[in-house]
Amino acid sequence: MLYDPAPRRPMSPGERWTAGGFLLLLFGLFIADVLVPFEPRKLAFPLLLLFWAPALVIHECGHALAAKLVGWRVTQMVLGLGPELFRFRVGETRVVVRALLAEGYVVPTPRSGELARAKSAFVYAAGPLAELLVAAVIALAWGWDPFFVQTDDYALIASQSAALALTFGGLTNLVPHALAGAPNDGLGILRAGSLTEAHFAYLAAAAATRSVDEALHAGDFERAQGEAEAAIAALPENAHAALLQVRVLSARGETDAATEALEALRETAPRDALMEAELLHVAALIALDSQDTDLLGHALHAVQAAIRVSGPAARFEATRGALLYEQGRMGEAFDALQRAYKSTRDAILEDHCVAYLTMVTQALGRTEDYTRFARELTRRGTHAHLRRKLAAHGGAGPGTGGPLAP
Repeated sequence: MLYDPAPRRPMSPGERWTAGGFLLLLFGLFIADVLVPFEPRKLAFPLLLLFWAPALVIHECGHALAAKLVGWRVTQMVLGLGPELFRFRVGETRVVVRALLAEGYVVPTPRSGELARAKSAFVYAAGPLAELLVAAVIALAWGWDPFFVQTDDYALIASQSAALALTFGGLTNLVPHALAGAPNDGLGILRAGSLTEAHFAYLAAAAATRSVDEALHAGDFERAQGEAEAAIAALPENAHAALLQVRVLSARGETDAATEALEALRETAPRDALMEAELLHVAALIALDSQDTDLLGHALHAVQAAIRVSGPAARFEATRGALLYEQGRMGEAFDALQRAYKSTRDAILEDHCVAYLTMVTQALGRTEDYTRFARELTRRGTHAHLRRKLAAHGGAGPGTGGPLAP
């Protein structure tokens, strides 16, 4: 996919009203077309859209069930995009429901490396296959021949729309492509055979990493420490789990202890590319947390080395953008942060990008962009480190109080 050079900016209130009005107009025209003159078969498309959400749930449950069947853990299932509506737990799985039920993902965690590649391919395939299986069951329940005819029977129209939504979702997910830097199901199946042990070691610690990220994002260092200790206890040989303790020490301002722990880990960690990139990235994060001039001088080289080793992951680009900001290289910082902001759908990483883009656009004198990002910042939670940085920056946003206050 080609890189889109257009910057990603939050919508202004005027643009939100314009977009909302345009969507309402389209919706009104659509309803009018369905109702005048009304025919039952005109309900097929509205029902197709309506059944997209249940199809998404079936798809993600297929992934989760497959992961359970092969003995993996499922620690999180996310349904939808945008603002979080609510969350709940099903056993050890945290289910997060967001506003726009257009896509989702699960976080499977392998318990061991046994047959991990085959299991990974099976888990990837299970989502689309679950949709296609349910669609086939619906068609067979009606009978193959009666199902594929135009009709005015409401129940049959609803069944046809549901089956079409399921089939479309299943087939499109099997077409290999990357989405926001991550492989979709089709690409994941193709890549499964080439995955390394290092990948599965990283994946085994992914759930704990997310828990620590969320705790640090909220400034809850005690919870972050508990999550890191639990990860190390559960995965004593996993260097990615050990790296979480370094992250917590750094966030708590214990820079010397974090640096010593990182250096000790360098001596024992596997020397694979993925681990090397993570070690370099955490070294850069320690510099950002500490604001130590000497560390900051080397941090940009570290994160650039991480990008060379593993490719331009969004979180590496976001850290690179923050370090460029610290060096006063605002134009380059804007470009790096934009690349990260445009290629991620992770709420925590988006918060990081929005906070730094607020400061960068103000420093660049880009008033309109600054106003947009500052307004967006008021809608978001921000990592404790970023709150301190924003307070030290001393900017004032639009409206009363300004979003740059701690």
